Amino acid sequence: MTASAIEVQRYLGDVDYPTDKQHLVEQARDHGANENVMRTLRDLSRERFASPNDVTQAISEPSKARDIVEILLARHTEIKQMFTRVSSAQGKQKEELFHDLVRMLAVHENAEEVVVHPAARDLIPNGKKVVGERLQEESEAKRALADLYDLGIDHPEFDQHLRVLAESVVTHAMEEEQQEFSQLRQRADIDRLRRMATAFEAAEAVVPTRPHPAAGESAVVNLMVGPPTAVFDKIRDAMRDWRERTGEG
Repeated sequence: MTASAIEVQRYLGDVDYPTDKQHLVEQARDHGANENVMRTLRDLSRERFASPNDVTQAISEPSKARDIVEILLARHTEIKQMFTRVSSAQGKQKEELFHDLVRMLAVHENAEEVVVHPAARDLIPNGKKVVGERLQEESEAKRALADLYDLGIDHPEFDQHLRVLAESVVTHAMEEEQQEFSQLRQRADIDRLRRMATAFEAAEAVVPTRPHPAAGESAVVNLMVGPPTAVFDKIRDAMRDWRERTGEG
């Protein structure tokens, strides 16, 4: 479901124009936008905006239905950009962005586990082996995130360890794109790829990437706080519950 222009603009009040789509996405995320707003911005067909009116017009334009691979590639780009933002930030902002990164990775990897990996196991050559290798890499990344959390952003070696993790996550993303996503696009028809896209975005929407400032101590916010291992586990359980209730994935 596309968010209305009025709803989207609530999170873009202090944007300086002209700007690009990625900056709008980052601004909305920083202001606690829900996943529906985030998805609406990501799906905009334009890349540059001269004014708020440009954004409003773009939201009203019909959008081309995307397949799962397009969405996954876009998410990988967002994750890479988030690593850069954490690395360049300082103090309280760095801490907040690191927690955003943890949640982003947790939502993304768990949505892949629910929607993408099962199809890859069934459809691509040596699917079980390929998916197993990717899951092992994700497990190693979770441990590295936990180590970074324990280290703390003020530790003199935090940025060095963050760079190592970023490199491993980028390598993992490339392996997924080359061995898993490209094969899915070749072996699944477009209707299935688009259904997977819809299911993937619905799985993401179960847990927003960051709490809204007015959310308080809700059950949703509680899913998103704590050490990385706990955040990953809570989001995994929430997505599995969603899959059992809806039959999606």
